[in-house]
Amino acid sequence: MNPKPRRPLAEPFPWVWAGLLFVVPLVLFARTLGMDFIWDDDANVTQNALLYGEDQLRRIWTGQDIYQYYPLTFTSYWLQGQVWDLSARSCHAVNLVLHALNGVLLFGLLRVVASFGRSTGESNDDPAGASVANSGKRSIDRAIERASNGSSDRPNASASAHQDSNEGWPLGSATAWAFAAAFLFVVHPVGVESVAWITERKNLLSGAFALAASWTFLSRGRSVGGWALSLLLFVCAVLSKTHTVVLPAVLWLLVWWRRSESHTSDNGGAQPFLGRLSLAPFFVVSAVASWITVRFETAHVVRDGAEIEWSLSLADKVVNAGRIATFYLGKIVWPTDLSFIYPQWQVDGTALGQWVYVFGWAVAVVVAWAMRDRVSRWVLVAVLGYLITLAPVMGFARVYFMRYAYVQDHFAYFALMVAVPALLAGAGILGQRAFASFTSRSLEASNQYAHDSSSSRPLETSARGEVEDSTSGASGSQVSGGGDQAAGRTVGPAVSGVVVAVLALACSAASWQKMEDFRDLETLWRRTTEKNPSAWMAWTNLGVILVGQGRFAEAAEHHRKAIAIDDSRAEPHNNLGTALEALGDLEGAAASYARAVEIEPNDPVAHYNLGNAQARQGQWRDAMASFEQALSINREYPQALNGLAVTLAQTGRMQAAMEHWAEALVVAPTFKDAYDNLGRALETEIAPAQGATMMQQMSQRTGGKSPSVEVLHARAWLRFGNFESAILAIDAAESRLSPGSPEWLRRAADETRRAVGNVQ
Repeated sequence: MNPKPRRPLAEPFPWVWAGLLFVVPLVLFARTLGMDFIWDDDANVTQNALLYGEDQLRRIWTGQDIYQYYPLTFTSYWLQGQVWDLSARSCHAVNLVLHALNGVLLFGLLRVVASFGRSTGESNDDPAGASVANSGKRSIDRAIERASNGSSDRPNASASAHQDSNEGWPLGSATAWAFAAAFLFVVHPVGVESVAWITERKNLLSGAFALAASWTFLSRGRSVGGWALSLLLFVCAVLSKTHTVVLPAVLWLLVWWRRSESHTSDNGGAQPFLGRLSLAPFFVVSAVASWITVRFETAHVVRDGAEIEWSLSLADKVVNAGRIATFYLGKIVWPTDLSFIYPQWQVDGTALGQWVYVFGWAVAVVVAWAMRDRVSRWVLVAVLGYLITLAPVMGFARVYFMRYAYVQDHFAYFALMVAVPALLAGAGILGQRAFASFTSRSLEASNQYAHDSSSSRPLETSARGEVEDSTSGASGSQVSGGGDQAAGRTVGPAVSGVVVAVLALACSAASWQKMEDFRDLETLWRRTTEKNPSAWMAWTNLGVILVGQGRFAEAAEHHRKAIAIDDSRAEPHNNLGTALEALGDLEGAAASYARAVEIEPNDPVAHYNLGNAQARQGQWRDAMASFEQALSINREYPQALNGLAVTLAQTGRMQAAMEHWAEALVVAPTFKDAYDNLGRALETEIAPAQGATMMQQMSQRTGGKSPSVEVLHARAWLRFGNFESAILAIDAAESRLSPGSPEWLRRAADETRRAVGNVQ
């Protein structure tokens, strides 16, 4: 009776290895703890209205005032703010932990993947097992085993033994391979952007849920409970970032690989619950999440004026996708010259030369499919899995950042999880095959030399009178060969371990250097312009920072550099107008704003800035037209409402002006300019009764929930002489104030309360 083979997943989990995987990235990326917020961290964290004020969770989960539907990621920020704080240091700390956790989860998942085809009823002395190995075993460990033996088609009696004992892998075992791949993943410099950029928590959080869902599905999916848990984890992944909608397709590939490798099931022959049909609900979740994301991207991220950014033809998109996939693979294999913004290449689907990338990937898929039975199906799974994980960022869907560059490091975070283990396994196979070939030639040369030497010498007689051949016969050759094979199983993993260690050190050093780019916003843009001088967006954003520092002339030069690189972008013209306006060049500012409006006629900010410059020159009617155009695009634009109110007041239409100021306070209750302007108008421009009536209407419109409106409401009643109504209004204002309310508004409420008390 053949002994029952040991199942790899039944072995104790190597917690020491997992602990090392968790600690190393914490130490390596601890440098980020002293770094600041960058770029859109303000929109996502520091100035995100969803994280402050009232009723945050409802607004997060219902999609109210949200530009991307990643509710679980925003909930994590909200929860962090409740139990800790939302400082840059604490946000970086959370990112560190999530990335380290992803390394551990990838390690566990790779150990499960490594078991595919290894529990097939084979035993060390089972001829049927050897036959199965010869005809059907195509897993990574079998491919490496065949490479070590120098043959791809000869049955080997020790093959099953090596497999069950985890021998024959790069580094000597499947666990060592999984550890090495996960280790290279967590220290790889392409992953730095996802860790050091606070906004990319969505990458890290969704990655953790996706890895956990994959591990649960593949290792526990036979039970209904395990399957349900994996589905729940997948839902959490897509609610963290929609990029993970590709996970069901990757799992489908892994299930196909597992079933094709395993000719009998692990549970004694009964069909397991795990199967491709059980992935149907996963695909449904993906479809729904994709539909929601497309709606949000179209409504809140992709502006109509930038439609030209995504006007590529289908042929353009296909060739662009091939180049994107090749670009990321190149950076994963050779991670040098990494930049926050890469040069934007030109796409032309009519140029035959640009199709070389597509043809290359097509050939890779076809060859992997054709060689699936002679080499291993894991190669096909790896190629398709890599392309699938990149699918959402290949340019077929609208991704806002592609206005600046078609590629960015954090887009490849999930592809990194596929590419690194596959490349490591492939390099291990080729390395062991080369080593086996070398040792085989050495052995043949040694045996030939021994044979030639023995043929020239007479036979010797032993002390027992027996004749001895100096070559020790067949058994001597067998002893020598066995020694070489043993040496191969020892030296090969040792060499592989040294190579992996060198790669890990090189990646760690590159990651340490790359982290410096994210120290603060000015450092980010300066280093980006150094690495990519054609990054117009980096030049103009650096100019915006210089404006904030009062360095207006220097800022204007940076904006002009951006315009010289690409004159068809509205942002540099708009930003140049701001710098010129600060320098007092109102005509130049108006010309820059007008150019921005010409490029992006549906950008309300450009219209507002133009109106502001026109108003400062006394061109009231032109300014009014610009403000009205901005409001026709975005009616709830408080600055444009305030600007229009000012122009109306200047042209003698005070009643209409006050209504617009009040409307601005309804939209933005803490907008001080509108509050001050409306307050002065209430006291000096209209009768007390008229002011009280207007503010009562505004109070009713806001439901008494705007503290600034209620303060002005109380002041209007106080001026009219209705003290009881004034008291009710100031009570309502104070009830709506919170510790987060601006100091000027709290002072205004206190002053109004004292005024009411003094009159009484």
